[in-house]
Order: sequence, then structure tokens, then C-alpha cells
Amino acid sequence: ENAAATARQQHDADREARSLVLLSGAQVLTFDYRAALTHAQEALTLARQSRDYIVAGAASGNITTIYMQVGDFPSAEQQASRTIDLLEHAPQQDARTRQFLVKALVSRASLCLLQGNSAGEKWSHTAITLAYQIGDPRLEALAWETLGATFLRQNHVPAARDAFAREYSLRKTAGDEDGLAITKEHLAELELAKSSSADYSLALRLIDEAFAAPSPTFKTNPQYYPIHVRAKILLTLGRKLEALSEFRRAVNSAD
Repeated sequence: ENAAATARQQHDADREARSLVLLSGAQVLTFDYRAALTHAQEALTLARQSRDYIVAGAASGNITTIYMQVGDFPSAEQQASRTIDLLEHAPQQDARTRQFLVKALVSRASLCLLQGNSAGEKWSHTAITLAYQIGDPRLEALAWETLGATFLRQNHVPAARDAFAREYSLRKTAGDEDGLAITKEHLAELELAKSSSADYSLALRLIDEAFAAPSPTFKTNPQYYPIHVRAKILLTLGRKLEALSEFRRAVNSAD
């Protein structure tokens, strides 16, 4: 906020836009969506005026995330498409362009997943390829995560298992303890999806480890979904009262 205000006073639109992108990103992580949307839109306007397509792409990506997290998937899909278009005009030799593009591609894949659209697999593979090319294992793991979730939604359990195994390997190699909490959430879901060989006690341990992990990424994502996963695991274990309590907590979190 101080950086944005100082840049505004100095009529430095470029630094103001970059500050507003960071501000909106912080507000997304504290679930202050209204303020985050306002500041991301301001940053996008300033960046487009100065033809800084990298910052414009980052601002647009934040807007996509906001729409996704509040469940407005049509708006998120439109914004994700705009983000990719903006980044195609950015300097391709700049590492930030390709990093933001991977995130935008993952957003497109996630939106397909959330809306039951099979095109998500294509977007995930494109993101995986680009992340591998730029040598960013954390971004590559993020793309594998989305691909695994897509396979899981399609009930392709072996393919989901392979994708999550790749995600886990990349996060371990990169020392990404933060991201491992989200991986464990998906591995817990994977156990639920198995038929005869499911280990529900393992699934509960994995989801509990995810909640206990000191992971900023896990804790700053909306919590209703992992709580819902934990409730389903408790239900399969026959712990119905605990499951009911968790389902209620998931609804409250979504509200």
C-alpha cells in the first residue's frame, strides 16, 4: 500500500501497477476479494496504458484467481483467456512472461476441471511442457497436480496416481515443503477413489498431515474443499458424527 501510494505521488505508473499487483495478491491470500479485485483491475489498467504486458498479465492472472475462488467460473474463464493473450504480447525472453504463462495455463486447466470440461488435460500438458522447458520444478509440479486432479475427476485412477507421483517427486526434489501439503491432500483423495485396495486410514493420515503442515499455500487456499475431503474419509471409516460435523464445517467455510 505504501509503495503504491508513493508511486502515485511520483506519477510513476509502472511502479504503481507493480505495487498494486502485489497488493491484490496479498489480499487474495487473506480472502479480501473485493479489495483484491479493485486493486488488480487498477493495476491492469495502468499496465495496459504503459504497454507493460508482463505486469498486465500478472494483474489479469490475479483477477482470474479471484473469480475462480468465489465460484464465478465463466468470468474466470474469460479472464484466463485474456491473460494468455496479454502474455503473448510480452517479451518472450523474459522469464517472468513464461512463469506467468504457465500459471495462466494451469488456471485454464483448473477451470475445465471445475466445470467438467475434458479440455483441461490439453491445457495441463501444455503447462507441463513449458514449465519443464524453463526448468521450474515447482511450476511443473503445479501443472502435474492439475493433470492428476483432472484424471481423478474422470475416475482414471491409475493415470491420476502416476500424475500425483510425478508431482510428489518434483516437490521433494525441489524441497517444496509448502507444496507437499497440497500433494498429500490429493493423495488422500486418490485413496478414496480406489475401489478394492483403498486404505482409508492412510487417507485420513494424509489429509491430517496436510492440515497440520506449516504450509502458507495450503492455508491460504479456500479451506472448504480439503475439509469436505476429510469429511468423506471419516464417512467411509464409519465415523458418522465426526463426518457430519466436518461436512457442516465445509459448508460454513464455503459460505
